[in-house]
Amino acid sequence: AKKSDRIKLTYYVLGASRSLMETTSDFRVKSIVSIQGVYADRSLMPDFPGLANAENCRDWDAGIPIDLDKIRDKDEDYWTDYLGTPKAFISLGAAQKMWQNRFGDLTNAIEPVSLGFYFRDVKNEGLRASSQSVDFAQLFLGMSFFIIISALLLTGLLYVFSIEQRSEESGLFLALGFAKKSVKHIILLEGIILVIVGSIFGAVSGILYNQIVLLALKSVWQGIVGTPSIQIHIKSSTVILGTLIGVTINLLTIWLVGRNQLKQPIVDLQKGITKLETIKTKKPKLSLAAGVLCLIGVFLILILSNTGRGREAFASFFSAGSLLLIGSVVFVNLFIVKKADKVKTAKLSFINIGIRNNIRKRFRSLAVVGLLASGIFIVFTVGANRQSLLKDAEKRESGTGGFALFGETVIPILYDLNSKKGRDFYALNKINADDVKFVSFRVKEGDDASCLNLNRVSRPQLIGVNPDELSKRGSFSFLKTTTEVNPESPWEVLDQNLSEDVIPGIADQTVIVWGLGKSVGDTLIYVDESGKTFKIKLVGGLANSIFQGNIIISEKAFIKKYPSISGSRLFLVDAPFPEIEDITQKIIWALQDQGVDLTPTYDRLAQFSQVENTYLSIFLILGTFGLILGSIGIGIVIWRNVSERQGELALLRSVGFTRKAVQLLILSEHSVLLFAGILIGIVTALLATLPTLMTPGTNIPYLTIILLLLIVVINGGFWTYFAAFMATKKDLLPALRNE
Repeated sequence: AKKSDRIKLTYYVLGASRSLMETTSDFRVKSIVSIQGVYADRSLMPDFPGLANAENCRDWDAGIPIDLDKIRDKDEDYWTDYLGTPKAFISLGAAQKMWQNRFGDLTNAIEPVSLGFYFRDVKNEGLRASSQSVDFAQLFLGMSFFIIISALLLTGLLYVFSIEQRSEESGLFLALGFAKKSVKHIILLEGIILVIVGSIFGAVSGILYNQIVLLALKSVWQGIVGTPSIQIHIKSSTVILGTLIGVTINLLTIWLVGRNQLKQPIVDLQKGITKLETIKTKKPKLSLAAGVLCLIGVFLILILSNTGRGREAFASFFSAGSLLLIGSVVFVNLFIVKKADKVKTAKLSFINIGIRNNIRKRFRSLAVVGLLASGIFIVFTVGANRQSLLKDAEKRESGTGGFALFGETVIPILYDLNSKKGRDFYALNKINADDVKFVSFRVKEGDDASCLNLNRVSRPQLIGVNPDELSKRGSFSFLKTTTEVNPESPWEVLDQNLSEDVIPGIADQTVIVWGLGKSVGDTLIYVDESGKTFKIKLVGGLANSIFQGNIIISEKAFIKKYPSISGSRLFLVDAPFPEIEDITQKIIWALQDQGVDLTPTYDRLAQFSQVENTYLSIFLILGTFGLILGSIGIGIVIWRNVSERQGELALLRSVGFTRKAVQLLILSEHSVLLFAGILIGIVTALLATLPTLMTPGTNIPYLTIILLLLIVVINGGFWTYFAAFMATKKDLLPALRNE
């Protein structure tokens, strides 16, 4: 070919349904160039598989038919010298006009997203997700708060007993000229050794407890984390800080106890009169102010919070219950002081005498009430939040939505399973069409945002549904929505027309708060098939449901953003619960070619709730520690009271009180404390769990809670009766001689 010659080129282009179409183009030779510079660039031809690595032209394997007989010797020579260096060059415009197709007209300008590719920085996303994972530290600290308070009360009690036993010694030091400051230092130095040893033992025990929990998560509780590869991660700074805080708080408790003890007159200390503490009539104004502030805080929280938010409001009401607990103990203290002011007694009875005895040892009485109330508060609040989901699974407002089965398939289902055509195509004719209905969902895969994944996710799986199918059944319960919804058709919020790039979505409230770190009204960013970003506004939060981990949008919006996703891969089966087993077998047989997986809805819900229940079990163990402390406190206080009052009890016997009457006196005295502690614990726990109790579809394990409370009552009653029995069994004459 020479300059100005015409050349006809016949070649193939991509046609419909990936077919190859032969076409022809005419060219005119504008000029002839030397093979050098840009015209000698071998990289201009892409490395086509089957061509680039071939040593000669006859070894080409291009994947399309080639007439190898047309390859000449000079073609082989050219390939040997220049490989795929282009032999001709045309303008970009001409190339785009001749060879454009449905994928575009520029190879290097194709957006991968438009071909279904979406590139993500998985390393940084993983690091970000793990760094923002669910932090249970605050929950553990919150649940441990009252246990810490109980431990401090018990520490104070024991140290009060120790100082009271040695009050004569303290009085002697002061009488010999020791300054009160020096005596306080002696008391404090004695306590330092015990506190440091106890705090170190507590730190080691905490690490051991943590290790035991992790071992359980890797074995018997592995289902809630989905992996056995969990390792303990201990920061020395955290352990040291926790130990130092424990030492400081305990030393402060000991210092306060010693300080109050040394306020007594030296003569009273030497005579040991402080052991039989007299009733103080001075009204503690600070206690009154603290109690009023607690009540104000409770009312403010109740006014600003809303039980309708369900479990989302638990933190607020837990705070209100905690304040009410503290305030109640403060008002018990005020009650004791008020009773102490009433010198006249209208009617002498065992109860009145018992109350007067409790007034005499005010700190001990408050400690017993506080220990019991704290233990019951923790156990009740934790127990009330445990899920029992097998009950009421058939109800529409429950977490199952009243559906019997939850199904997923590998291959999409293209026809409506409720239609005759769909049932015929998938051989579902053996199932009664009147009793069994299907609600289908289109699926766009995404991150797992359920409680089975503790990491923070950004794009949960999307599922598209016809909202009318759920509205007409009244399925599931909403905890919160951005707008007022029609009770008859709550799912119509998915049909809102927000804007071109914003569509409404619904998710479980637990997913929104914990899995996404969002709230109702916030938005999530997604990418559609064309590579364009759009937003999903969370317009509603569901109560605990089988949709946990998914974002639900309307089917219309789903098809608009993902038109190439055909059919549905997720469906709910609305069927009679007694016939679940038979219906399951028939659906599995009919849809076996689609790779169907069917699960009873209550089993799926139980799997999600197993995670929450397991962590609540861990917290329940902490609450049990609080009850143990309370039980020990009751036993110590009762035994101490009875031991100190041997002379008093002997005097009662000598003036005519029978053994039974003395036992009744001791029982009535400590039963008042037991009743007060239990009552405060239950009332405050009911307030703390009010949102849970009012959440639709929640089933409270009342039997478990009642059993725990019975154990507390029986334990307190045992210690009280045992102390009363042992006190009257002894020979009281020696104590009477010393009275």
